[in-house]
Amino acid sequence: MGRSQLKQYPEYTESPYDLDAVMKSQLRRGGKDKELTDHKTGEVLVFKEKVEYMEIQVDALRYIKLYMSSLQDIAMLTEPGKKLLFYLMSKVKPNVLEVIVNVDEFLDWAKYKPNPAGTRSKTHYYRGIKELLDKDYIARKKYYGNIFYINVNRFFNGDRIKAKSILKKQQAKREKES
Repeated sequence: MGRSQLKQYPEYTESPYDLDAVMKSQLRRGGKDKELTDHKTGEVLVFKEKVEYMEIQVDALRYIKLYMSSLQDIAMLTEPGKKLLFYLMSKVKPNVLEVIVNVDEFLDWAKYKPNPAGTRSKTHYYRGIKELLDKDYIARKKYYGNIFYINVNRFFNGDRIKAKSILKKQQAKREKES
């Protein structure tokens, strides 16, 4: 039987949630060979760097950064737009600026059911894509119908400083080719 009133839910004096996915891990540092050359004799001495093990805490759960400036805009998206955006967020890989969209996979993920004839309309997909393009969440990649660039100022998985260096490299490559 479900709860019908707010007061039927328990209250806590501290958070009941544990960070189960935060765990300890070992990080190995050092252990590389270092060479030192005696310029008078030409003798090369090889030293092994000391190996250190550090215990660090890591978060094993996948995550995505969603920027505060996008929250209200996301609330205003239509259902197909929200579902597609959340699907894209689930597909974005760390420090990658583009995402591959598989229409049938999206329709499965979003739980869009087949019609009585057993086929599925792609209308929801196209509505979602159009809305995300219109609202500047994604941009089309030239020559690829199912690959889109993500707007890293809306959401991202990784370090935007690395993303900026990736963008600079792409721009330098384009300028070199021109």
